[in-house]
Amino acid sequence: MGNCFQVGRRRPNSDLLLAVVQALVGADEAIVSVWRQSLRAVLGEAEVAAQVSACDRLPA
Repeated sequence: MGNCFQVGRRRPNSDLLLAVVQALVGADEAIVSVWRQSLRAVLGEAEVAAQVSACDRLPA
């Protein structure tokens, strides 16, 4: 875990980061899935446009 924060690192270790998220949120796969998709976008493995959502109405 310690080398994840080592000076000079440019990319997060996605497997390690997802393991930390899973340890923190438990079995909530929805949260882990959001983190997984976000990591893919940050690392250039997915289209960032997939992260955008829109609503068809204003909040109350």
